[in-house]
Amino acid sequence: MNKSQGTKPAALTHSTWTIFSSPSTISFFRDTIVAKQSCRRSKKGTGIYPISTCSLWDFREAVGDNRLFCLLLTYSMTGCGWVMEMVWLILQGGDISKAKVSDVKSKYSRLEHDDLSFSRTTGLKPRIVISHLPFDLLQNILGRCKRVIFVQRDPRDCLLSMFHYYKQNPKLGQFKGSWSDYFDLYKERKLIYGNYCDWIKPWMETKIDKMQIFEFERLVRNRFGHIRNMTKFILDKHIDDKMMDICQWIHIDNMKGTSKKPDFSLDPILLDPEITDFLREGHYNQWEGLMNKHEMDFIVFHA
Repeated sequence: MNKSQGTKPAALTHSTWTIFSSPSTISFFRDTIVAKQSCRRSKKGTGIYPISTCSLWDFREAVGDNRLFCLLLTYSMTGCGWVMEMVWLILQGGDISKAKVSDVKSKYSRLEHDDLSFSRTTGLKPRIVISHLPFDLLQNILGRCKRVIFVQRDPRDCLLSMFHYYKQNPKLGQFKGSWSDYFDLYKERKLIYGNYCDWIKPWMETKIDKMQIFEFERLVRNRFGHIRNMTKFILDKHIDDKMMDICQWIHIDNMKGTSKKPDFSLDPILLDPEITDFLREGHYNQWEGLMNKHEMDFIVFHA
């Protein structure tokens, strides 16, 4: 039997690769995988995204009382967990003692998965909300956010990190294909959050009040300077006496110490490309020894 005859779409089996793109897959996902969640498709059709029980449009009202202070926007695998820790520490005035006793998942909410009460971070003020959604699904709520932190990354590094994520994630079939097979998915715009270059373009082309853009690679090279700039943007002041503490704390080994072992069995994170908060396969510039000239030219041409 084929998909048109009602069988489970191949995209949701442990096959060579997993693709969330076709209408039948969207229907199957909505009806049988997450009964309490719905899915919304980007207007460009480059990916589908899990949306919490309440709609994004209702979310505009939920943030009207300023419960949402800082929205952290990233594509998947662009250092979201790392930058979130920076933002959280800045909002805590650089108090490292709080970071040592706080589990990572209690520090933020995910717009795609949490209900609008943000119960996972009850009592956290100000709040941090993370999203990987594309511009066309978020543009109507941006005006309600006091601060928007946007993180971009070299698309080659991002693509490599996603490759390792696909290989490690049981919900994506623990991708068994080669790098070339995976790159074909990228070219065909069939990765779960769509093509990175497609995702980032509208953000770069639109002027958004109270949004500041940070480049992952520059943060890696100059943590002190860029965290200082981030602090000024978020707090409207500097806390220079805490800068070195923050820079030292955000070393990945420190953050791993407060992170719980990922649970791949949880349905709410089925489409969440950061099940492991601190996945560090595919490090900075490792793509140089992996991609051929044709692949690099393809990425540069579409960037």
